[in-house]
Amino acid sequence: MNPPALPFILNPSLGCPRILSITDNQEPTFTIIIAAKMPPRNLCVSLLSSKSNCTKVLKPLSLSVDTVTQVSYEPGRLPSTVEDTLESISKELFENVLEPGTMIFKVKVSLKNLSSVKNLRKVNGRSLPTLYDLNVYDSEVHMNKPHAVCLTHSLRKNVNFIHFTDLHLARRNDMIKDEISEVTGPLERLVQFNDNVRKFISEANKTADKGDLDFVLMGGDLVDFVNHGLSDEIIEEDNNWQVFIEILTGLYSNGKSLCNGIKVPVYTTTGNHDWRLHPYDIALQHKVFGLEKKQAKEFECNYYNTQNELNAKMNMIYDKIVKEGTLLQKENIFHSILKIFISKSETWQAKAIVPLLAFVISFFTSLPSSFKIVLPFIGTLSFSQELLLPILFPVIVVILHFASNKIIKWFLRKMVRSAIIPIEAGAKALHYYFLHINPYFNYAFSYGSNHFIMMDTGPDCLVGQQFWNEGNKKARRLSVGDNFIGGAPDSMSFYPANPYYVYGQITWFENVLKSLENINLKRTNVEQRVFVCLHSPPINLETNPVLKEKNEVLLVNYDVDSFLGRACYNARRLMFKLLGYKESSEKYPAPRNARYGTTNHYVSQFLHLCLGKKEKDPCYNGPEVDIVFCGHAHQEAEFRVEPNESEGLNIYFGRYSKAEPSLYSGLKRPLFLQTAAGGPLSDNYGTPPHYRIVKVDAHGRVVECKMYDQHANPYT
Repeated sequence: MNPPALPFILNPSLGCPRILSITDNQEPTFTIIIAAKMPPRNLCVSLLSSKSNCTKVLKPLSLSVDTVTQVSYEPGRLPSTVEDTLESISKELFENVLEPGTMIFKVKVSLKNLSSVKNLRKVNGRSLPTLYDLNVYDSEVHMNKPHAVCLTHSLRKNVNFIHFTDLHLARRNDMIKDEISEVTGPLERLVQFNDNVRKFISEANKTADKGDLDFVLMGGDLVDFVNHGLSDEIIEEDNNWQVFIEILTGLYSNGKSLCNGIKVPVYTTTGNHDWRLHPYDIALQHKVFGLEKKQAKEFECNYYNTQNELNAKMNMIYDKIVKEGTLLQKENIFHSILKIFISKSETWQAKAIVPLLAFVISFFTSLPSSFKIVLPFIGTLSFSQELLLPILFPVIVVILHFASNKIIKWFLRKMVRSAIIPIEAGAKALHYYFLHINPYFNYAFSYGSNHFIMMDTGPDCLVGQQFWNEGNKKARRLSVGDNFIGGAPDSMSFYPANPYYVYGQITWFENVLKSLENINLKRTNVEQRVFVCLHSPPINLETNPVLKEKNEVLLVNYDVDSFLGRACYNARRLMFKLLGYKESSEKYPAPRNARYGTTNHYVSQFLHLCLGKKEKDPCYNGPEVDIVFCGHAHQEAEFRVEPNESEGLNIYFGRYSKAEPSLYSGLKRPLFLQTAAGGPLSDNYGTPPHYRIVKVDAHGRVVECKMYDQHANPYT
């Protein structure tokens, strides 16, 4: 993908907008982050009412430029305030997306003479929050960011927002029905991810028109994959990030308005699918599409490429695997031998040595019978068979050698196409996202007395490139159930030695929490809340326990990273099955692996910081996190943690969001709430979209946090 024409607006943007109050007794100001070759001069800045407002066109607003200041690029700089997180440009964006020699500037602008009567959209006579597109002109370039600014009457003490995750948008989702139904007939149970997101937007807009929705947190897996085809570079003219923009803004890439975009600000973060470059075969995940496997096979996932392009891609990856080896070949001596066989068996030396060695062995077996003591089975052969052995044996060996090479190559090429190409991932998949949706991996923002920390959780721990490099050394042991078979692979979040943002995420998270402590959280009249939004959960179970009478259950968790912990866990599971227990009970609780399909690194440190504590530092006392919102597993699950007497953590599973408001507000925090998928079908749930509505009252109390279905009905 080519670098953008400079100057270029980085922030505010569609996925990280600014919400401004127009009645707080002062002129609203905000900062625009611009990438440019030289200090921008003679800027003309204006706000245009977004098309998704679907109301009469509001008068454009002119902004005055107050100051222009250069921001020094320090890739390892940690934030000291919430605002700092919006001025820190990642190493990946600065060095691999923008042109060399680019500088970063913050332009402070202000709005004057605003009026809720003239500048806010009206529904039934009420002035409601209104989205604006940001337009910046200089002498040569026109810059536009849709949905970048939201004007509201005031930043209320209470706040209503939605957690919406796992959209899995893709251009092909709008093609699947027509392609398959031509062959199989009508698809009554097809789950169309794009349409589910459109349904959600419709419901969110209805809520917004009532004045009951301030913004939406979109928690990762925004797209199913990035490129429609097999290109390793982002196709700027046509990729799935464009689909995301079209559906959210109600605008096609050609500028044609659909007038059904979302009417409230959206804050995004990224998930493992957002890092993936290429499409996968829907037959491998046919259940989430609501299809039978036979039906799903009728859709060609590589429709964007010719057969020659597909063969070239498979041959390239096969050659890399043969040359450099796979991560599986580094585990034990068997895999090392397999690597030698794969890499050496097709060389001309092997093709010459194998028949020669076979001839020597067969000649040895045809020597006088005194030597047959060494090879006793020779004595069972007749004289004529002994004469033929030196001829037939090399021929059979050569045929077996040739056949084994072909079988292994066929198998590996099949694996390359179905399993390795689809999980090729990298930060380059996010380059278009950085420029047109959200320039940040990690950032924070505040709304009144509520603070939100948005964190990237990285690619899968098992990505395609690891089949020919040393990438597996960065991950803890990967279990088969979730990473190789299941649909919830571990992610690389919290890994410190990160080539994309130099700081460690745990250190960054600790600094952001410290900045919140510096604004005297406990000394304000209104109780302040801290929310975190991740994609991959720090806690997750393969299957959720069944709660009958109790509202929560303490999990018997095992450290499956250690050999002893893994052995104990498997032994307990086996015993649980042999004794015939189907459900967990107080007398005999089922063993649980709370690390099934989770963040892969430093989970304990993250959980302690959420508790306002620091692992192995009893003197540390920081602000507590109230709720951590997650997705990824496509299911609803709710946990809480608390310290135990052995300086570890107790993990509880419960139905906390379904408790009465008075009980809910008194629960010990933090809570870890997973929301079922917004686009794909989730096991044991109805048709998507699913989303979670969160309401915080004027006193800072969380009074609702329930998950809703496609009919806007809460799950009970």
